[in-house]
Amino acid sequence: MKQPLLPSLLDGFAARAPRGASQRTTLTSQPCKDKSRTFQLLRFAIVVASVTHPSAALKVSRHGCELSTGNASTSAPGLSAPGVTDYAPIGCRDFQNSVADMSVRDNQLGMTVKSCFNLCKARASVRYFGLLEGHKCWCAPFFSSQPLGLDRCDAPCPGDPKVSCGGVGGATNVYVMFDCTPPTKEEKKKEKTTQLNRILKAYKSLSGQTCGQAAGSSVAVDGSKTMVADVEKCKLACWQAPGSMQCHGFTFDKDTKRCTFLSDAFDGNVTKKKGSSCFYKTY
Repeated sequence: MKQPLLPSLLDGFAARAPRGASQRTTLTSQPCKDKSRTFQLLRFAIVVASVTHPSAALKVSRHGCELSTGNASTSAPGLSAPGVTDYAPIGCRDFQNSVADMSVRDNQLGMTVKSCFNLCKARASVRYFGLLEGHKCWCAPFFSSQPLGLDRCDAPCPGDPKVSCGGVGGATNVYVMFDCTPPTKEEKKKEKTTQLNRILKAYKSLSGQTCGQAAGSSVAVDGSKTMVADVEKCKLACWQAPGSMQCHGFTFDKDTKRCTFLSDAFDGNVTKKKGSSCFYKTY
């Protein structure tokens, strides 16, 4: 049985390949402000990855979904049943050649996708569930297998014939579970702190010297090539303020508490000077 066509939604995702990064793409959805929108975005991301990167790894956090392509099995750390609230289809996959730790439940009379979801969401550490042979439901904390054509999953569910419950020969409809419960104030605060620490740790420094001072290397961040502030504020400005995409690093003068933003921290001669430090992004 055919699945409904997925909407072509690209907004809400961002792809970024920082300087020096390996050939690895990360697509990240916006937080789960709207359950239906996140459902659509997640489905679209999975379709993109299954077509371009069959071995893509999917990470589903409590308030957002992150899809990374690379040589990794599909997993979803950070999500704990029974806190899940919804699910999204990954597609028709090969159950016989899958890698997973799962339990299987058989229901030949009333099996539906919803009943399988309700069974699996109550189990601790379960991230995925699926249906096969028209009446079997399985739950698993992780799942990795090759995609199959949607026409392979053509067995109608006994309790809802309009929807497919896998097929024969190991064809299984796979679903990922996630939680779109609005974050609490404490969770928002914790997430903000985590993001701040991640930015601050993304820099390395060279003490007792300036950065490279090549002509034309200075770059305007938030409308100015310099900023009077402490190191932390200079790091944040170089990372996320207007013009930060052109900022590779900055020279910080401890005496004047002034940072000078640079497009390439290594371009040009440096000056050895006590109280000066060169900070640069490592991504």
